[in-house]
Amino acid sequence: MSSVNPSQGITLAGWTTALCLLLGAIAASLWLYLAPVYSKPAPACLAGPTSDPARSMEQDVRARVRLCQVNPDKNEADTDIDIIAIHGLDTKSPDTWTWVDPSDRNNKVNWLADTRMLPARFPTARIFTCDWPAGLFKEKSTIQMTVKELARSLLLGIRSRPGADQGRPILFIASCLGGLILIQAMVIAAEPGSEYTSLWRATGGVVFLATPFRGTAFQDIARAAVLFLEVSARLAGETASDLLDNLKASTPFLQDLVGDFTRTYKQRDQPCQLAIFYETKPGNLLRKGIPYRRSADYLKEPKLLVDSGSARLDIVPNPIALERAHVEMNKFSGPNDPDFHAVAGRIDIILSDIRNGYPMDEADALISSLPVA
Repeated sequence: MSSVNPSQGITLAGWTTALCLLLGAIAASLWLYLAPVYSKPAPACLAGPTSDPARSMEQDVRARVRLCQVNPDKNEADTDIDIIAIHGLDTKSPDTWTWVDPSDRNNKVNWLADTRMLPARFPTARIFTCDWPAGLFKEKSTIQMTVKELARSLLLGIRSRPGADQGRPILFIASCLGGLILIQAMVIAAEPGSEYTSLWRATGGVVFLATPFRGTAFQDIARAAVLFLEVSARLAGETASDLLDNLKASTPFLQDLVGDFTRTYKQRDQPCQLAIFYETKPGNLLRKGIPYRRSADYLKEPKLLVDSGSARLDIVPNPIALERAHVEMNKFSGPNDPDFHAVAGRIDIILSDIRNGYPMDEADALISSLPVA
């Protein structure tokens, strides 16, 4: 019978204890780090659900999605189009659209509202942010909403904006998971007899920022992030959002959704331009769950999260690369940021085509030549 070296046993036990302490410290710091974030009140312009029992169920559902007009704040008689920006998972407006100077946290730039940026490029556009319940943590007693339910709520919220019944053209900017909810909403709106047909017909273009149509490119990162998030949720007596499943590899649901949207888009009887931007710098989803960047990068090497393959739609033949990480895809440092110029330039092309009319023969020929996913 072989003997066991006591020093080896102590070393193994020590490593086990150290690992447990490390995981416990990470989970505890995560809970302390994230808890204040989700307790912040919504901006004043975002009206919450009403407590009036006489309100209809439709109004209650609509309240889950809130639109805030960030430009112009008055004198909008000369506006002719609506730009609606939809954020992704684990964020809210205006944070998701705001660049923060790493050397001066008080220096912040929101490219949707900054008068030198999007409002300056498109002075006749009304610009809205659209918030939906994107929190990572949910109460255990909460019945979580599916992508389809969120999409219907999104449609209700968009239809409730001022002037929606005037048939204003819409250009959407959709970030990450917000893009998946948006295309689900478009599929619903395009169904025969849909009460949202007018929204589908009013949509003249969509700009997707790192939307994972094929799931994230490195599902192992997502699995590790989900593990830490689930530990943190348990410590808070909550549960992690089911929407995290869409950050893993492509699922049958995602494949069906992309296929449905592709077919719906090709059957559309009027043009709608799509633009896709994807990242080319590595990122790490563990940074969602660990507030210390070096610790996250030590546990899992940063990699591309939504690359050109992940962000691909067959009906968009020329996606555009931005030299930035996933969390930077919806933030720009100022009017001279070259990536802002790239995104704003694509928006400019789409809005010009919406206003001037897109040649139907050219649109039909292009769409018909593209395969269905």
